[in-house]
Amino acid sequence: MKNREDTQKILACLYMSPQGMNLAQLEDATGISSSEIPKHLSTIKSIVAPLGLQLVQGNKIALAVDNTVLQSINIKTPAHDTLSPTVLEVLAIIAYRQPITQIEIDELRGVSSEQSVKNLLEKELIMSTTRKQNAITISELTTTTHFLAHMGINSLTQLPKIHHEKEQQ
Repeated sequence: MKNREDTQKILACLYMSPQGMNLAQLEDATGISSSEIPKHLSTIKSIVAPLGLQLVQGNKIALAVDNTVLQSINIKTPAHDTLSPTVLEVLAIIAYRQPITQIEIDELRGVSSEQSVKNLLEKELIMSTTRKQNAITISELTTTTHFLAHMGINSLTQLPKIHHEKEQQ
């Protein structure tokens, strides 16, 4: 009975938190040890899958509509608008190199990425977090659980592998 109640608590937290929650937040909210939460997440995955939902895990854990179901309905959300090639390039850089600063993205691309980053923030495919390094506050960009749902994957480990070709001289 306790296992069922704990699973219900975690599911309720995820349902009530569209932005998702990390393990520490789930532990604080439910009183369930973070070492026990993955067992309950496995149960939740099996409960929500037949309902057309999925559990996505990145920096946070969230419930999302399964991508195949989402494609079969005619509801447009900001995250599912078409992304331009430039915005997709910036999103790929963030996905594979996160956490990353906008300055680092600009250096990689050789041009400003300000508008693309704004677009991705508005669509909630990325988020900005800050950290202190010495006396400086650094703003870093990471993907969100909405990104995972948009891509139709459950975790960042499911991103396609990048194959680096050796430069031949």
